[in-house]
Parts: sequence; C-alpha cells; structure tokens
Amino acid sequence: MKNIAYILINYFFANIADMVLFYILLRPICFSKQSLKNGIVTILLLSQFVILVDYFCEPGSIILMITVNMVWFFMGSITEKHVSKKKTVFQLILSSVILVISNIMFICIPILVFKLDVVDLLSNGHIRWILIIFSKVLEIILAFYSLYLIRYYKILQHTYFFKPICCLFSLFILSSLFLFKEILNLQKLKKPMHTNTIMVLLITEFTILAVIVFIIQVYKKLQYMNKTEVENHIQKLVLDCQKDAIKTIRTKQHEYKNHIESINALLLEHDINKAEYYIRKLLKQSIDTDQTIRKNASFMEILIDYKLKEAKTNEIQIIKKLTVCHDIPIEEYDLAIVINNAMNNAIEACIKLPVIKRYIKCIIIIKLNYLNFYFENSCKEDIEWVNDELVTTKNDKAVHGFGLQNIKHVVNKYNGIFMIGANKGIFNLKCSLLIPEYSTKQSYNTIQE
Repeated sequence: MKNIAYILINYFFANIADMVLFYILLRPICFSKQSLKNGIVTILLLSQFVILVDYFCEPGSIILMITVNMVWFFMGSITEKHVSKKKTVFQLILSSVILVISNIMFICIPILVFKLDVVDLLSNGHIRWILIIFSKVLEIILAFYSLYLIRYYKILQHTYFFKPICCLFSLFILSSLFLFKEILNLQKLKKPMHTNTIMVLLITEFTILAVIVFIIQVYKKLQYMNKTEVENHIQKLVLDCQKDAIKTIRTKQHEYKNHIESINALLLEHDINKAEYYIRKLLKQSIDTDQTIRKNASFMEILIDYKLKEAKTNEIQIIKKLTVCHDIPIEEYDLAIVINNAMNNAIEACIKLPVIKRYIKCIIIIKLNYLNFYFENSCKEDIEWVNDELVTTKNDKAVHGFGLQNIKHVVNKYNGIFMIGANKGIFNLKCSLLIPEYSTKQSYNTIQE
C-alpha cells in the first residue's frame, strides 16, 4: 500500500504539478484560445510522457528538463501559430527556474536547516512525501505570483531585455543542477556533506536572482522616465499650440480699435451698407475668437480659461476661484503639466456621467509662499486602486495613466505636496508648489465664477 502511495505522489502528483506549472505560465501566450478541458488533457499527456521518458531512458535531470521545454515549445507553436518565440522561451526558462527553486526547497533547505540526511529525502518515507507535496504546492503558488508580476509590470510587452534575463536564469538553473548533483554524488560516495560549500552555492544562486530583480526594477524605472519624457514633450507641443492661438487672439483684439475707427468713418460718410458689411465681417471673426481669454490675463488664467471652455462644451458645470499674481517664478511648462493633466482627468471622468451630475471645481490660490491647486470633480464610484495608486480605466494601460505621475514629478521638482482621494463619487486632487524666491509685493487678480 505504501509503495502505491509513493508511486502516486512521487510520479503522478509530482509530474502533473510540474506540467501545471508550465501550462499556467504558457497559457496567456500559447494556449489562450484552448478550452480548459483540452488544457487538462494536454497536462495529463505531457505528464505521462515525462514519466515514460524518465523511466525507460533515464536521461538525467538536465537532458530531461531540456526535453520537457522543447516539447512544450513545440506544443505551443502548434496551438498558436503566430506566437512570439521570444516570449515563449522566456516563459519556459521562467518555468524551469521555478522548478529549480522548488527542488532547492525540497533538497537543500531540509539538509541545511533541519539537518536531515539525504537518505531520508531519497527514501519512500513520510518525510519525502511531505516535502514533495510542499514543494509542488510552492511551484503552483510561484507560478501564479510570477504571472501576476508579469501582467502588473507588463514585462512581456517589451522583449529587448529578455536576453540578459534569460542568460541569468540559465546560469541560475545550471548552478542549481550542479548543486543537486554534488549533493547526490556525496551521498552516493558516502562522503560527509560540506555545509559551507552548499551555502556558497545557495548564496550565489540567490545573488543571481537578486541581480535579475534589480535589472527588472532598473528597466521599469527607465521605462517610466522615457514615457514621462514623451508625455512631457506632448504637453509642450499642446502648450505651444495654445500659446500660438492666444497670440492670434490678442493680435485680433489689438486691431479692434482700428476696426472701430473704420466703422465710425463709414457712418460719418452715411455709408450704412458698407458699415453693416464691415460689422458682419467682424462679428464672424469674433465667433472664432476665444471670448474667455482676457488681454491682460496671466498665463495661468489663460490656460485655466482654455480648459474650462473645453469643459463647458461638454456640458459640465464650472466652479472657479483664482487668486494669483502675474509674475510667479514657476515655469509655464510645469504649470501646463499640472493644469492640463488635472483638467483632462476631470473632464474625462465627468463625461462618463449623466449631464446633471457633471461638475468641476477649480481653486488656485497663493498662501504661505505656496501655489496651491485644488481640483474636484464628479466621477464613478467604482474607482480602482492598487497600492494606494489610482489605476487608469483606459484599455491601453501601457500608454496611459501617466497624468498623475507627471503632476507628482512637477510637485517633487518644487518640493511640494501632492494628495488625491475619492469618496462617494467625488474625486479630488490637491497639490502645492513651493514658489522659489517669492516676493509678497505682487499685484493679484481674483477671479471667481
């Protein structure tokens, strides 16, 4: 009875767990269109294949692992014809790494921590059964966690860093297999175990894993910086377009005096028809002119008015209060990043709601040498948060969701404060920028709406 239980646990359960590991990591790439029933059949068939190869051929751990990876690669290529080869190889190597970690937990940890003999691990006793079950459950947990990390960090979307990661993974696998072989050979030759040697090998392997994690984190940091730079460049282009439009409007406003003098001259000559034609022409031009922009307004007021007009065209109620001076020593590009991103997010959130619920409150004041922004808007109640960060609801998350991050970047640049919150369908954003070399002897404009 014990032999039957041993066979079921050691061969059937262990091999199925290994194949489930490969299937979990490869499913998003190669088997996404496959039904669960077919997936179970694939796992069972490959599990039996591994048992037969191991039993009749006895190829050894390295050759067996390579064979299993090749079979899964072949199965994935057949199931999904347009699958990415790089992504498949990456997932296969990751699966092998998890298998190796599982074996480390099965062989090395019991020997080093619990001082167990290798004989106990290789025998058919209860200790081996417990360790097999524990290590295989650990495999499945690591598989799901790795899949979560891959999706969260979008690792598979960028394949140009696969080569160094795969090389380190391969080095980790080879060093681990060498470690296992060394332990088994020592036991076979009845030599004493050298704990220091094993510890050095373990430290080497965990160092490799730490380097891999470090590379991924550095990559994510560079990826964020590149996307932020692109986003800021886009903001600059938008700002330049807005400034050109404002310059055109002010030029037209400057010509109003000449137009009025021309109309007055026509009326003095009693040329009513020409005067009416002139007036109609001016009215047509004024329709295309942004009436919300004042000639002597500060850049911040102009930008706010520009965005609030956009909000009004979407039938959003506006509550506005600005108390600012004309010569704040903060770069216009930085102001544009804060205002444009905050207003864009608010407008996008409002247009998803019924017209009666749409509103945006915008308050900008100077207090205690800080330029303080407060934006509040209505929004849906089911806002998603991950690690205290707001998650974008747009479909293409890889190129969206950087608006708040760009605002944070500006806030950090001016040693400011940044806070966001959402409760019962109301979203608010508060940020303060420390004004450098600020003088209180300034003229203020207070605009309230």
